[in-house]
Amino acid sequence: MALRLLDEGALARFRSYVTITRRNGWSCWEWTGKRDHMGYGRFWLDGAWRQAHRVAFVALQAEASSPMPRMRRRTIPADLPQLDHRCVNAACVRPSHLQPVTGAHNHRLRVLRGNYRTKPSLQRAAA
Repeated sequence: MALRLLDEGALARFRSYVTITRRNGWSCWEWTGKRDHMGYGRFWLDGAWRQAHRVAFVALQAEASSPMPRMRRRTIPADLPQLDHRCVNAACVRPSHLQPVTGAHNHRLRVLRGNYRTKPSLQRAAA
């Protein structure tokens, strides 16, 4: 997914949808704007709705102390196309809480954490 770096206007708009919360020992950047049926944030950028956590991962450099860090482009590797929320919070957009993973690995993590509802046969296959 090719995304441009956020300009000042887009960064301000993005920032307006983020609030810092504590959840399960994690200090998350919780998305307060539009969300999809799975709880993932949605952000309008480049003429389309984008997943907010992917925008944050690609366009923002993670810094522990700042709710909106300096901008520096990162890429999501082609061989690791999904992002796992290490904090197990679908609404979190903090780049340091996201890690690129394969689809199969992401599925296994969801099943092991018990936060993924799927068919029992798929749960057995992921274990």
